[in-house]
Amino acid sequence: MSQSTLHDLKARLDQLLDDADVSNSDTTEDTRAFDEAKRNFRSAGLEILAAASEHLWAYYRDVAAEFEPADRAEYGIPELEEAADIWAEVTITEPPALTAGRTPLEPASAYLSFEGQVTWEDEHGLQLVFEEGRVVCKVGPCNGHSTNAHAYGDVSLLGTVFR
Repeated sequence: MSQSTLHDLKARLDQLLDDADVSNSDTTEDTRAFDEAKRNFRSAGLEILAAASEHLWAYYRDVAAEFEPADRAEYGIPELEEAADIWAEVTITEPPALTAGRTPLEPASAYLSFEGQVTWEDEHGLQLVFEEGRVVCKVGPCNGHSTNAHAYGDVSLLGTVFR
């Protein structure tokens, strides 16, 4: 994975935080949690994205495995080698959605959810979610949920980053 690509993406995500909409915060507590999550993410180094790399690869491999090589070529799914820079296949241009948690299936106080495009999945794209801006908690196709536990209604999936 290229440090340059990670650096550029992290800088872009930090910049997008400025335009994140906090209007969905219901309480002062939510607003504080969102502000803290944004500060945490900004202060996180490249390791916050590096930690998501294995899950991003799992997402790619999962999609690629659904198709034969000829079908992958037809649908424009790239043939990526493990040594490839997986982050070079990601484009994120919109500010993150900010979601309050504090529920059994979304227990953190706040989630930053970035949505973007990946070269291997045009239809569903990429959702990259960070719990309180400190740790990646979900990587996969966009479905609007902050955790896989919430997406599947299963508390045992807390901590499952890609499913």
